[in-house]
Amino acid sequence: MYQIDRFGPVVRIRMAPTFLGRPLLWVNAFWVAGLLIDSGCRHTVPDLLQAIEQEGLRVEQLVHTHTDEDHIAGTAELVRRFGVRPRVHALGLKGLTIPETKKELQLYRRFFWGAAEPSRGEALGDFVEAGTYRFEVIHTPGHARDHIALWEEREGWLFSGDLMLSPRHDRVRSVEEPAVALESMRTLAALPVRQLFCSHAWRVHESAEPLKHKVTFWERLRQDAAGLQSQGLSVREITRRLLGKNGFMEWATLGDVSKQNLVNGLLRAVGDPQRL
Repeated sequence: MYQIDRFGPVVRIRMAPTFLGRPLLWVNAFWVAGLLIDSGCRHTVPDLLQAIEQEGLRVEQLVHTHTDEDHIAGTAELVRRFGVRPRVHALGLKGLTIPETKKELQLYRRFFWGAAEPSRGEALGDFVEAGTYRFEVIHTPGHARDHIALWEEREGWLFSGDLMLSPRHDRVRSVEEPAVALESMRTLAALPVRQLFCSHAWRVHESAEPLKHKVTFWERLRQDAAGLQSQGLSVREITRRLLGKNGFMEWATLGDVSKQNLVNGLLRAVGDPQRL
């Protein structure tokens, strides 16, 4: 399942694998002036290719915000069809050439996304040029160590990868580093954004305000959690008090994506400047 949306010269290809005819989790790829940003998951490769053909898009460059399987799994087919050389942050080159196999992925990741084929890539420089546009590459670790955002200053476009998601995003994977992500979000929130493109959300925001709200939400959560921890409460108790009961994602991922991971990650950073 896919849909096409246009925001001026930016084309968004919004894709979702389906189960019993219903969409599961949506992921976005963006195209502008021959540059494709991300390529979706294994289950949506046919949708990506059909959308590109339907819209008559030429794919001359391919950049990934990071090398999670829901962002790179269309890459091998794009390389075969268009001869592009994918580019990622230097820390992501191994993840691109040796992605996690179907056996290595947790069950929920196999179900929602599927495993990616290996692709050879190149390390990104400081800028990506596409047509008349010039994107600054900003290293924004936390969600993933190789995560980057793309910033087109003249247009005010920010492609934020998986850093935004929602202003009250309250669950993270066990491998994420929330305190590091918080610093990355602060960096992006300071930019004079006019259009904020998220790799999963349906809405394109017209400022950085939602990102600022998320920064405030996480900062307050960290402060409140630290206060409760000083009273002797466990992380589980703190999480339940501040964020409520577990939901579908905790159950579906066997705890790999959870509210407790977020609280625990923020608490580990309290008083530790090495993590900030």
